[in-house]
Amino acid sequence: MIDTIAAEWDKTRSVRSTRAVLAVVASLILAGVLFMVMANNVWDGLPPERRATFAAIPMERYLLPMIQLCFGVYGTLAIAAEYATGMIGTSMAATPRRGRLLAAKTAVVAAVSLLAGTAAVIAIHLSTRWVVGDRPLPNHTASFTDELPMLLASGLSVALIAVLGLGMATALRSTAVPLVVLSALLFVVPTFTQFLPEAWADEAASMMLPALPGQLASVAREGPNPVSGPFADAGVLSPLAATAVMAGYVVLAVGVASLAISRRDV
Repeated sequence: MIDTIAAEWDKTRSVRSTRAVLAVVASLILAGVLFMVMANNVWDGLPPERRATFAAIPMERYLLPMIQLCFGVYGTLAIAAEYATGMIGTSMAATPRRGRLLAAKTAVVAAVSLLAGTAAVIAIHLSTRWVVGDRPLPNHTASFTDELPMLLASGLSVALIAVLGLGMATALRSTAVPLVVLSALLFVVPTFTQFLPEAWADEAASMMLPALPGQLASVAREGPNPVSGPFADAGVLSPLAATAVMAGYVVLAVGVASLAISRRDV
């Protein structure tokens, strides 16, 4: 198993798509700094009564869906590119036990996404807080220690999205369809929970991908206009329940992928 993981690591670090994804994520760090500079300019020009109602979403949370989508692309391409080029046959010949091959790919994708995603989130947090300085912007006054649970939960959610991409690409042998589904799960489907009956809306919104990191870390945004609905940090799930939902996503994706890869020729 170690040899298979090592082989998958060699693949992921040598292909251009991995470097491209990391480059895009690095550009998001710079974008976060630029956005925060603009937010500072707005804040500095506001009178006191307007500052009292100013809402400022932490930039690492604002850009998190884009980081998640980038690593969703990475997870998808980890196997879809092999199907597209025909190299999947070589991989299966080298590792006849397909479950082992999928497990190795999942381990590498999850580890790379977790480490790089968490590093990106923390980099955005630290750089934008440095730009904010001593301005009392809502949601920008907590210490790094207080913010750490949310930062780690955000990194874990990045790994979750990457594994979902890998699982769907394995099952569908496609690049486009998993990316469309991931985009819908991150940006479209959560919105429709607002149109459900009131008794179901909060529960459904809490189980959507965007809401899970905040519930896992038990945080909520400050300010006079807290965000509600499917993109809120707070929800009805406890950290344990949020962890169970995240695990359910992973088990479903990897389980379907395992069945698919074991029941077809290539």
